[in-house]
Amino acid sequence: MKNLLRPGQAHVVTNSTTISTVDELIRQNRRITTREIAVIGKVCAQWVSKHLSENLKTAKWELDFSNTGVTTLRLSTPFLRAGISVSMSMAIIYSCTVPHKL
Repeated sequence: MKNLLRPGQAHVVTNSTTISTVDELIRQNRRITTREIAVIGKVCAQWVSKHLSENLKTAKWELDFSNTGVTTLRLSTPFLRAGISVSMSMAIIYSCTVPHKL
């Protein structure tokens, strides 16, 4: 099967914060996989906006390093944590852009 050409450019956002976060993750654990990095990388805004409540759309997220070897996203606002549904894990896209030079 051939890859079909699609109009438009892929939407990729790379900034110094993302680069330094990925760099730090790799320095902490050289065996980290791209899938584990992707968990902190991108959330599909279109999917999220269709399937999450207003509170979860506007909530602030932060990295959770408490699990050894696995980095996860968690809500930084304590009262919203109880409102996370199982579908939230499906909102995370397993794709990541890793910078070529770290």
